[in-house]
Amino acid sequence: MIVAEVKQGRAQVNPGSRNRHVLAAALTRFGCCKSAAAPGLVQALLQDGRARDDTGHVIRMVLFASRGERAPQGWHWVHLDHVFRFLDEYLRVERGVLGGVDLRDRALGWLSLLAKCGLSLSPKDRES
Repeated sequence: MIVAEVKQGRAQVNPGSRNRHVLAAALTRFGCCKSAAAPGLVQALLQDGRARDDTGHVIRMVLFASRGERAPQGWHWVHLDHVFRFLDEYLRVERGVLGGVDLRDRALGWLSLLAKCGLSLSPKDRES
C-alpha cells in the first residue's frame, strides 16, 4: 500500500498525513490492517516511512512533487518529471501493444496521443 501525496510545486505534505489518528483510520478503512494493528504500523510509518505488517504487507509513504530539495523525514520522494518520462518512454516502447487501446484516463490518453504523433519528452528523440 502506498500512502501518497502529489504536489505540483514544492515537496511538502499536509499535516493530516502526519497525524496518527488520520493514518490509523486510513490504514483500517482501506483494509490494510485491523484496527488493533494500526497504531504500531503508524508508528513505523512516521518513524521510517515504511512498515510491514505480520502478513508481509508493506506500506510506504511516498511524495510525488515537482520541486524541492528533499522529502520530509520518512517519506520517499519521486520527482513528477520522472513519472512523466517513464510514462512517455513506456508509451513509445509499447506503442504496438497499446496503439488500439482506448485510454479513458485523460492524462494518460494525452500522453498516448503525443506519442502517436511522434512527440516525446526525451531530448534525444526530439533531435531526430
